[in-house]
Amino acid sequence: MRPDSMPLGRQVELPEGLREILLECFAVRATAFPQAGLAFSDGIPTAVMLGTSYGEATFRSRGQVYTIAYAWLSGQYLENVQFEVANPGEELLIIRFNPFYFNHISAIPTHKLRNRLIWSFQEVFGKTLMRMLTDPDICGNPLKKLEVLEYILQQRPTNITVNYLLQEAIQNIICQKGNVQIDGLAKTLNVSYKWLERNFLQFTGVSPKEFARQQRFLHTYFDLVNGPDKDLPEIAFENAFYDQNHFSKEFKKFAGCSPGWFRKHYTRARK
Repeated sequence: MRPDSMPLGRQVELPEGLREILLECFAVRATAFPQAGLAFSDGIPTAVMLGTSYGEATFRSRGQVYTIAYAWLSGQYLENVQFEVANPGEELLIIRFNPFYFNHISAIPTHKLRNRLIWSFQEVFGKTLMRMLTDPDICGNPLKKLEVLEYILQQRPTNITVNYLLQEAIQNIICQKGNVQIDGLAKTLNVSYKWLERNFLQFTGVSPKEFARQQRFLHTYFDLVNGPDKDLPEIAFENAFYDQNHFSKEFKKFAGCSPGWFRKHYTRARK
């Protein structure tokens, strides 16, 4: 579901009761990301929990600053958003939800998540879950956090019908690394463009074009991070940009800087 080059940290095994509700879960140190790193979304509902209940993260975008404690969900569509964890030694537990289940367990419909950069865990899942997760015996243990999540979420209705056409569309865009003509995808699935857009917005909170743009950006981002020997025209070509200028403009929308500037300063920060 993610670019293979994304910093995984360590995979955390899902309890049996969460294997349909969640896609995956992994733990990664804040130091895996550059200081004041880039916050991004790939259109899949994703939650992040820190290793301490008093931990904080700060998000910055277009002159606005937002600080949130312990656990949050990101907005579904992010452009030029930077984040920083107060304690670089924190371990982040990243939880990725199955979009077809998320609407049935969340107090905030997926299509509304894009209205803000971040949402507190309490806003999305309620006070009871948040209170249990911040227990000192639980908040530092990823497996115990998932057990609590399993206990609470299994009490909520999850008897759903999977939208298999939309699932196929999502997988198609992911497999093609976002390099997809949406009109052509709709014809392949024998659905209208409006149907595809309506269902994407309902279950992922973004349009199919936005979903594809985010996928392509993430692949170019991690090509830059993990492919220091690749030149920029090569990365642009491999990700199906018309030319390097198009690549630079699109990258800047999401990262707030050009690919060249990002590579130079990211590499310096990692040394």
